[in-house]
Amino acid sequence: MIRPESDSAGAVDRLLRCEVFAVAGVSSNERKYGTKVFRDLRRAGRRVYGLNPRLAQLDGETVYPDVASLPETPEALVLVVPPAIGLAIVEQAARRGAQRVWMQPGADSPELIERCQALGLEAVYGQCVMIELAARRG
Repeated sequence: MIRPESDSAGAVDRLLRCEVFAVAGVSSNERKYGTKVFRDLRRAGRRVYGLNPRLAQLDGETVYPDVASLPETPEALVLVVPPAIGLAIVEQAARRGAQRVWMQPGADSPELIERCQALGLEAVYGQCVMIELAARRG
């Protein structure tokens, strides 16, 4: 488990080296952070799948209702949903074989962090994936 107050640089680097991501919480609303994260990861050259059971497409790409429906296993999952929803999604991700979870600020909770640990998922929280991507772009 990675705590933001500890040395989490290694976990952040491992997560950002992933090529295949799923972003839970994409929306048709461009101002929502799930959509911003989805687009930032795509601009960074990653394969990114959106997750939202109430949305069919985003930017011409299929949005999937759950992790089980994805055409491939994501290496990393980014949560931009309330922690209670995130609990079910990390269970799906672990069953599917994902190894890493990034919880955007506000998407984490002690219960969710503990569940990731119990499932053997490397978790990053307390940090913003968009800020970390921008820092690496220079």
